[in-house]
Formats: sequence, structure tokens, C-alpha cells
Amino acid sequence: MKVAQPVEASAGDIVAQRNALEALRKEGATHDDLYWLARWKFGRTPLTKLLIEAGEPEYMPFYRRINGLFKRAVAIGGAVAAVLVLIGVLRRQPVPKMAFDEPGPVAVQEQAVSTHVGEIDVKDTATLLRARAFRACMNQEWRACLDGLSAARDLDPDGASDPVVQAAVLDAADGVTSKTNRHPPGYVPPYASRAAR
Repeated sequence: MKVAQPVEASAGDIVAQRNALEALRKEGATHDDLYWLARWKFGRTPLTKLLIEAGEPEYMPFYRRINGLFKRAVAIGGAVAAVLVLIGVLRRQPVPKMAFDEPGPVAVQEQAVSTHVGEIDVKDTATLLRARAFRACMNQEWRACLDGLSAARDLDPDGASDPVVQAAVLDAADGVTSKTNRHPPGYVPPYASRAAR
């Protein structure tokens, strides 16, 4: 089979592009410059806008630098210049700007629905009974305190192992058996903060 015209391998194109990019880098071109050039020539963005985005203080030096880069890239070759500019664009993605706070639609998550509607949690009832018993202990109504703690223990046996509950049981048992207070004056029992108001 005869070949009418030899075709250069694509690897050679990549090498040529890389060499052209190195030539521009040696002349002082940066990836940022390639990015601004691509936005100016291919994106049709005015240089005044690019000047602000680049944070450059003066227009003319920025224009000379970008325009000179364009002329050097064209001198290397039109296709190579386009590839170089695209490489610059791909290497530097624009930084997204902060948006103004604008209220938009807010997604509301569905509330959890209880499968036991109308039923009272046993542990909540036990907590309430303990709070009333603690109040009785604070008022030195020892029999009412013991009865409340006992009823709470029947509903929630695990809650009876709480050190605060055990302290109230000891105080109530001591109060029922001996009519004297075993704590010094000014003593604040540990269950005082949990007592019902």
C-alpha cells in the first residue's frame, strides 16, 4: 500500500508544544500570563477587566506583557500558540467568587415521627417520679421520698444505679430510721439540682 503523504506522530506534536512552552517560559511567561492571554484572545474578556482580576496596578505594563506574549506565541506558530494558551487555561482554573447572601429556598427535613403516639415513655415517668422524690427529700419528707424512689425503680431499674439516686435513698432511709440529720449544717445534697420545683 502506498502512502501519499507521511503523517507526523502525535508524540512529536506534544514534544514541539512542550518545547514552545519552555521557550516562552525562558522569556518570562508564566501560567498566569497564559491564562490572561487565553481569556483576552479566546474568551474576548476586556483587558481592563483582566487587569482588575490580576490585581495589576497599571494598564500599560500589563497590556505590553500579555500582548508581547501573544506575539511571541504567534511567531512560534499559530497552532502551537493556541495549544499553549489552552494549556495555560487548563492549568489555572478561575477562583470562584463569593456570592452575596441571598435567601433562597430552604430544604426542611422531615421531623421524626413517633410510632408510639400518645404513649408516655416509661423512663420519662421514672425521671419525673425521682424529681418529686428528691423534692420530698429536700423537705425532709422521708417516707414520701422513699416511696417515690421505689416507684421510679419499679419503672426504670437501671436508673436506680445512679449515684445521685443512691445518695437520696441513703438519706431517706436514714431519715426514716433516725430522726436526726446526719449531714452538717449548710450541706447541699447531690440531688438538690434534680429536685422538682
